[in-house]
This record gives sequence, structure tokens and C-alpha cells, in this order.
Amino acid sequence: MAEGNTPTRLARERTDRWSDEKQPGAALANARIVYHAPVARAAREVWNG
Repeated sequence: MAEGNTPTRLARERTDRWSDEKQPGAALANARIVYHAPVARAAREVWNG
């Protein structure tokens, strides 16, 4: 079997591909980015008066 196509490597690539959605840290980072986005900030200012 070729070095590049071992089952372990394919499994690792599949895990890496989905790791962003499975990691709470990544979700929190995305939420933080959205929370601090200019549009979100403007919406909060309007909402809060």
C-alpha cells in the first residue's frame, strides 16, 4: 500500500476536516468574532439605546 493512502492517514484527514465543528474552542472563537463584528456591535447599540 502506498505511504500516502494508509487507512490511518485517511482517517486522520477525515478527523481533521470535521475537527473545527467538533471543537468547542473553535465555536467559541467564531462566536466571539461574530459578537465583535461591526454589524453586531451596531445592532447592540440600537437595541440598548
